[in-house]
Amino acid sequence: MNYTSDTSTFTVALSLEAHSRAKQFCDRASNPQKAKQIYLNTLAVYAVNHYFQCLGLETELEKSDSWNPVMQTLMNVADVQVKNLGKLECRAVLPDSQFCYVPPEVWEERFGYVAVQLNESLREATLLGFAKEVNTEKLHLSLLQSLENLREHIRELKRVAVAANAPAIQKQAHLSQ
Repeated sequence: MNYTSDTSTFTVALSLEAHSRAKQFCDRASNPQKAKQIYLNTLAVYAVNHYFQCLGLETELEKSDSWNPVMQTLMNVADVQVKNLGKLECRAVLPDSQFCYVPPEVWEERFGYVAVQLNESLREATLLGFAKEVNTEKLHLSLLQSLENLREHIRELKRVAVAANAPAIQKQAHLSQ
C-alpha cells in the first residue's frame, strides 16, 4: 500500500490475495467478457475495502452484492457493504480513461460511488475520488469529489444514523428503569 502525498487519491497494492479472489469469482462466468468484468470489479472492491480498513471503517463484504455469485452473474455490481451505512459502489477505471462507467442497475441503493483506476499491470489501484449520486452511465472523472469529501460524507451519514436511533435508545433506557 502506498500513501500518496496527494491526499485526494489513495493507492493500494493489489496483492496475490486480491487476484486470487478475483480469479475465483471470474472462473464462474459463462463468457470471457463477463469474466473480465467480474475480475476488474473484484479488484476495485478489494482496493476500496482496504482503504476503509485503513480508515477503521467496518465492512461486511459477505453482505455485498459483489461477493454474491448470483448477483455477479446477473448484474454488473462492484459494491462494498459498510456496516450500519449501506452500500458504496466501487467502479473500475482503466488507465488513460476520462470516464467511469456506472451501469443503471446500480444508480439506486448506494450512498456513493468511488472511481478506482487500475494500472496496466493490475498491480495497483488508485482511488481517484467519489460522487454522492450518479444518473449517467459515463461519469466524467473531472466531476469526482475528493476522498476527503467521501470521509466527510460518511461522517455525516453516521451522525444521521445515530440521531435516527437516539429515540429508540432513549425509549429502551426508559423502559428498563
